[in-house]
Amino acid sequence: PTHLAHGVSQQGKSSLVRAMSGIWPHIGLAEEGHFRMPHNDRCLFVPRVPALPAISLRDMVSYPEPSGTYGDEKIIATLEAVGLTHLLRPDSGAKSEEADLGAPSDKAASGSETVEADPVALDVVADWSKVLSGGEQQRAVIAHALLRAPVFLFLDEATSSMSREASVELYSLLVKTLGSGTAIVSITHDVQGLRPWHSRHLAISPEARRLQDVQA
Repeated sequence: PTHLAHGVSQQGKSSLVRAMSGIWPHIGLAEEGHFRMPHNDRCLFVPRVPALPAISLRDMVSYPEPSGTYGDEKIIATLEAVGLTHLLRPDSGAKSEEADLGAPSDKAASGSETVEADPVALDVVADWSKVLSGGEQQRAVIAHALLRAPVFLFLDEATSSMSREASVELYSLLVKTLGSGTAIVSITHDVQGLRPWHSRHLAISPEARRLQDVQA
């Protein structure tokens, strides 16, 4: 199942996800309401701005799982699938030329660019939060989601730094690759673009103070 939740700014969409992940410090101050969550080992929470450690490309895509959790062939195939093929060039140097929402890597994701991957590139160490654009950072975390294949995947504006076309391509990839084994919950402002990839649409109602179903 896939669930899409939206609401205007300042209605608590991201706070809801933080509360569900257990990292919101004020959850105990809530006046009412409750939810039940599966064990965190079965969940993966993807924020709008990911925290990428300064380690090798291989380990960054695997993080927080330890090095060696995923084989190089699988990592390379996944990076190619999410449009980060340019990071696998022998001379890439971990330098980005992508402008968020613009997207040389959007073209790569659609298969218009052919690059022979070099496994040595996986050993490149960089401060990925500085050398990758916002859109590339989001692609990297989605690559991790594909590798990990969690039972529950929570995406909080996880493609907000990309064009709508790129977002739709990545959501299509997530839904088709993860299949029925992963329940996806998305928070987004782009309801029109992402609605087709979700089976249920929910809206935050400040008056009712709850999530309410939105009919298609």
